[in-house]
Formats: sequence, structure tokens, C-alpha cells
Amino acid sequence: MFLQRSNKDCVYPAIGIDDTFIFLAAWRSTDPKESVEKRLALTYERSAVSVTLTSVTNCISFLACTTMPYLATRVFGIYAVVCCFLVYINQLTFMGGIMALTGRREAAGYHGMCGCIQAKNRPGKFH
Repeated sequence: MFLQRSNKDCVYPAIGIDDTFIFLAAWRSTDPKESVEKRLALTYERSAVSVTLTSVTNCISFLACTTMPYLATRVFGIYAVVCCFLVYINQLTFMGGIMALTGRREAAGYHGMCGCIQAKNRPGKFH
């Protein structure tokens, strides 16, 4: 039981990591000299369809588990679909907030990875 639970709990954070990479790739393709609001709007414009498609395909994959004859597999499928949906909502809301805060730190001249250190280079040089 412990091994099943620990493996299951490790799967769900890994499902949404591909959405994070899509958002970060779109963010890095924007011009660092533009405002944070403009960069975030361009990031969502470029990545929203991809993130939605990956989340929908993940949900469809786990929905297939609900057709199995075993109760444990069906419950796992339902739980996984709910988790996929919650990860999708989290990516659309929380990830954007984190990118906005990081973008403002970079625009203010702080290092992108460690926001407490004043960077010697200007924004755009961290990429």
C-alpha cells in the first residue's frame, strides 16, 4: 500500500512539468526590453493552446483507465483526471504569477535565479 501511494503521488507533479517547459520557452522567446505585462501576454498567447492540448491529452489518457474492469484502476483514473485538471488550473494561474514576479525582478536589475542579488548585467543577458 505504501509503495502504491508513494508512486502515485510522484506521478501527478510530473504531469504538469511539460506545461512549465512550454511556458518558460514562450517567456524566453519574448523581448526582455518590453514590459512584464506585454511579455506575459505574449507568453500566454504563444503557449496557451499547447498547454491546453497537453492537458487534454493527459486527461484522455487517464480517462481510459476508467473503462477497466478493476475498481482500483477506475478510481486511479478518476483521481488522475481530477489531478490533471487541477494541475492545468495551477499552471494557468500560479505559473503566470511566478513569471510576472520573476520578470519584475529581472527588469529591476536583479538576477533571475536569485532575486536577492543585484545583477551586473541588464535584463536579457541572463538568457
